[in-house]
Amino acid sequence: MKKDRLTDKFLEELERTPVVQIACEKVGVSRNTVYRWIKEDVDFRARFNDALSVGEDVVSDVAESNVLHGIRNKDFRYTNLWLATHHPRYRRPQIYRPAAADEAEEERKREKAKKRAAEILAMFDVPVIEDKPSPPSGKRPSRRK
Repeated sequence: MKKDRLTDKFLEELERTPVVQIACEKVGVSRNTVYRWIKEDVDFRARFNDALSVGEDVVSDVAESNVLHGIRNKDFRYTNLWLATHHPRYRRPQIYRPAAADEAEEERKREKAKKRAAEILAMFDVPVIEDKPSPPSGKRPSRRK
């Protein structure tokens, strides 16, 4: 069947070059056709995912080989890249910054936690010290009277 030969050829190309558009161009099939096959054919979908995974592994191997070559040539950029991605002491810390929509939820959680802490302190007759409002950012409170 023509479709079977075409799908086999496409999947072989995808293993060599894990970019759908490029594999489509080399085989002469449209991306829409490939995505229709993925949607309609469970077997093709599994083979597609496997081929894409193999192709990505090949590219990763080549990329790592290039990085190691750069390290051997004493190029600090490659050494820095390797250490930053493979050694915990050299990794940059990941800073979590909630999106604007999450900020309101985070504030509600903080207020709920403060309320619960106040309830626990009240059980032991410990006075609760209220937070002082902080000055607007970038401005220091005036010390003059």
